[in-house]
Amino acid sequence: MSRIKVTKLGQIIKKSGLKQKAIAQTMGISESSFYNKTSGKTNFTAAESLQLRDILGMSWEEYHDIFFADIVPNMEQEVKK
Repeated sequence: MSRIKVTKLGQIIKKSGLKQKAIAQTMGISESSFYNKTSGKTNFTAAESLQLRDILGMSWEEYHDIFFADIVPNMEQEVKK
């Protein structure tokens, strides 16, 4: 996967009210692994990113912006041009 938008992801996690430890446990990964992924040190797998999207209740737009905006343009915005 590409580089994620760490700050935006952190804001969404904070807004969710969930603790990182609880999210990591739900995802089946260690807390340190989750920290490394959310800080951009290691990458989320595609499956993990989708799982995180579901856990945090992210919209598809938020998901795209955090995980893919640097490699895939937002198709809705491209169509509007």
